[in-house]
Amino acid sequence: MKVLTFCLLLLLLPCNLVHAKSLDNIHSVTDLIVLAIDKDYNLKISDLQLEEIYKSQQRLDASLKPQFNISGEYIVENLANQPLGAIYVIRGADYEEQVKTKSGAFTIVQQLGLNNQLKAAFQQVEIGQDLTELQKDLFAAALVVKVQENYCNLLKAYSGMQLAAQAVEHSKLAISVVREKESNGVATPLDVLKEQNNLYTAENQLLQATNGVNVSLLALTQLIGLDLPELDLGYQLADRLYQAYKNPEYWDINYEQALNHALNSRLELKLLAKKIEQAHADYMSVVGERDWTVSLKGHYLVDDYVLQGSIDSERRLIGTIYRSETTYPEVEDLNTDEFWDNIPDQWMSEDIQRLRDLISGLEASVGLTEQERDADPWQVTLNLNYQFGLGGAKKAAREQAALGITKAEIEYEQAKEGIELEIYALYQQVLQARNSLKLSQSLLSEAQETYQRLGQMYELGLITKQELSEGKLFVGKAEHELFCAMLEYEVALGKFGQGIGLDLVELISGVAYGEWPSIGILEAKGRLNL
Repeated sequence: MKVLTFCLLLLLLPCNLVHAKSLDNIHSVTDLIVLAIDKDYNLKISDLQLEEIYKSQQRLDASLKPQFNISGEYIVENLANQPLGAIYVIRGADYEEQVKTKSGAFTIVQQLGLNNQLKAAFQQVEIGQDLTELQKDLFAAALVVKVQENYCNLLKAYSGMQLAAQAVEHSKLAISVVREKESNGVATPLDVLKEQNNLYTAENQLLQATNGVNVSLLALTQLIGLDLPELDLGYQLADRLYQAYKNPEYWDINYEQALNHALNSRLELKLLAKKIEQAHADYMSVVGERDWTVSLKGHYLVDDYVLQGSIDSERRLIGTIYRSETTYPEVEDLNTDEFWDNIPDQWMSEDIQRLRDLISGLEASVGLTEQERDADPWQVTLNLNYQFGLGGAKKAAREQAALGITKAEIEYEQAKEGIELEIYALYQQVLQARNSLKLSQSLLSEAQETYQRLGQMYELGLITKQELSEGKLFVGKAEHELFCAMLEYEVALGKFGQGIGLDLVELISGVAYGEWPSIGILEAKGRLNL
C-alpha cells in the first residue's frame, strides 16, 4: 500500500511540491526522495533527451507521409535576353521590349516504404530511446541511494551531537564534584585541572559534532534543492527525522540468487546489451547498402501542362505537374506573303528563305500528317547506376562495423565480471554491517545492565552521582553506536538493492519504507527488535 502511495505521489509531483518545498514540510526520507528527483539535473537532462528523441521519431514518421510542394515563378526580361528575340526584332519589335513568363509547379513526394537509410534511422531512434530511458533509471537509482546515504549521515551526525552534549554535561558534573572534594581536602588542584581538561575536550567534540550536523544539513538540502536560511530550521528537520526513525528490516541473503538477479537485471548490463544491438544494427545498415540504383522517369506534355513522374530503388515516388506561359510583344505575323513581299530582294538570301520556310510551314516541310501533329510529346527514361572500384572502402566499412560488434560484446563480458566482483563486495558489506549491528546490540545490553546495577548501588550510597552519570554516558555511547550501526546496515542494504538491479519502485519501497521485494533473493525476517 505504501508503494502505491509513493507511486501516486510521484504522479502528483508538481502539485505536491508546491506545498512540500519547505523544510517544515519534510517528515521522512520519502519527502527527501521526491524533492531530490524533482531537482536532479541528470534526470532533467534525460527528460530533454527523450523529448529530442520523440521529435526525431516524429520527423521520421513524417518522412513516410506525402510531402507536397508548390512553386511559382514570374520572369520579366527584354528581347535581347531571349534566344528568339531576333525573330521578333525582324518582325518589327525592339530589343528593349519586355517578355513576361509565368510558371507554376505542384509536386508530391511519397516514400513507399523503408529503404536501408530510413530503416537504420528508425532503429537508431528506437535504440537511442531505450538507452536514454535506461540511463535515466540509472541516474534515479543512484540518486535514491545517495539521498539515503545523506539522510543517514545527517542522523548519525545528529545522534553524535546529542552524545557530545551529554558528555559535556557529564564533564560539568565531574568538575562540580571534584571541586567539592577539593574544598573538603579530598582532591587536589591537579584533579580539578584534569576534569577541566576533560570538559574542554568534551566541548571541543561537541563543536566538531555540531559542525558535522551543519555540513550534513547543507549537503542534504543542496541535494533536494532547498535553501537553509537558518540552522535552527535545519536542527528541527534533523530532530523530526531522528524521532521518526524506525529500526531497519532484517534479511537473510542468498548470494547466488542475488548474483543471478544482478546479471539478469542490472541496468548497466542492459545498457551494454542495447549497445550490442546498436552495433548489429549499424552492421546490417552497412551490409544493406546497395552498389546499384535504378530509377524510372516519365515526361508527358498535354495541352499547356507538363506531367513528370519518377520512381527509384529507394522506394521514392515523385510526381510533378508544371505549366508555363510566356507573353511576347505584339508584332506582325511572319506567316503571311505580304510580310515577306515587303522585304527587299537584296535581303532575300538563302538563309532568309530557309527561315521563311521554317516559320510558314514547318509541319509540311518535314512531311508530318495532321494526326502526327496532334500527338502529345512524351518520354520514358530508365536509369541504372552501378558503383564499383571504391578501393575496398565498402569492405573496410563492413569490417569496421563487425569490429564494433566484437568490441561491444567484450565490453559486456568485462562488465559482467566487474559486477560479479561488485556484488560480492556489497554482500560482504551487508554481512559486516549486520555483524556490527549485532555486536552493538550486545554492547548496549551490557551497558544497560551495568547502568541498572549502578543505579541500585547509587540508591544504597555505594557510588557517587558522578559515577552514575558516567555509567549513563556509557549507555549513551552504546545507543549511539547501535544507532549508527543500524544506519550503516540500511545504507548497505540500499547499495545492495541498487547493485542487484532492483527496479526503481522496488528500490524506493525498500529505502523509504523498509519493504524490500520478495523475489527469492532477500528473505524478510521482520524488523530488528532492539
